[in-house]
Amino acid sequence: MHEAERARHLLDSLSRYAAEGTFDEFLIVMRPDEVDAGREAFENRTGLNVRIVDETELVPEIAGDEKLSGWSKQQIIKLAGAARLDADFVLTFDADVLCVHPLSKDILLPGGKALIDPSATHRPWWWSASARKLGVGRPGNEETIGVTPVLMSTEICRRALERLATRARNADWYEYLVRPLRQGAPHVYLPRQRYLFRWSEYTLYFLTAREDGLLDRYHVRAGTPERPMHLLSRKSIWHATDLDTMRERLRHPDPDSLFLVVQSNMLLPYDVVREELAAAGLIEPAKGD
Repeated sequence: MHEAERARHLLDSLSRYAAEGTFDEFLIVMRPDEVDAGREAFENRTGLNVRIVDETELVPEIAGDEKLSGWSKQQIIKLAGAARLDADFVLTFDADVLCVHPLSKDILLPGGKALIDPSATHRPWWWSASARKLGVGRPGNEETIGVTPVLMSTEICRRALERLATRARNADWYEYLVRPLRQGAPHVYLPRQRYLFRWSEYTLYFLTAREDGLLDRYHVRAGTPERPMHLLSRKSIWHATDLDTMRERLRHPDPDSLFLVVQSNMLLPYDVVREELAAAGLIEPAKGD
């Protein structure tokens, strides 16, 4: 309901903090029925080179797939969409992300390699399902990859689709991934099998990069003395919390993190979230405040 407003806040924060030339272009991927409104709302911005893209043109496979959840479609779009772009790297966003510190291409791509946040936030079943789909082993205790926002190599994204296609009937990687996730799939109603096929885009990406020996070619670890900035703040707000805790996190974001997430689906009225974001100086106050 408030996604367009959240997207404006994200773009405002990037306009505020991103140095000129940080983004070659900024794609906003939308449903076909939203494209015209999106162009009117967002493409007239200066500095970010915003381009509105019909999701079914970027990833035609999802067209008409009404039984697949929006969340699964988003994951497909991030992985397959990135694979089809004429770029070396893609930085993924959701509308509930805010940029909170100065940003540049040199910060994101030191020495031409993409920052990767070491993380243990992915659900265990995401790793299991992704490993099963790719036919590879799960990670052990190694550092892996964070969640949105994430920098991805388009080459690794293409490799992931190629690996999936080799394991799919008729090389149909899309059907291979989504068939068990559609509404009405039998295993969804079986408690022990509900998460058996619940992969994620970033676990598929990381496992492909690891198996193909591409992590060190395309990525460098964030949060080191040489590269102190992380992509995602540890103070991101994922669940409804008491207002005092939210205020502290919003007003004092990590000094070594570029982005902060204020989860869009937490059970807190957006009017309250908006007010706290404005009070913390992260967005402009609503007109009339």
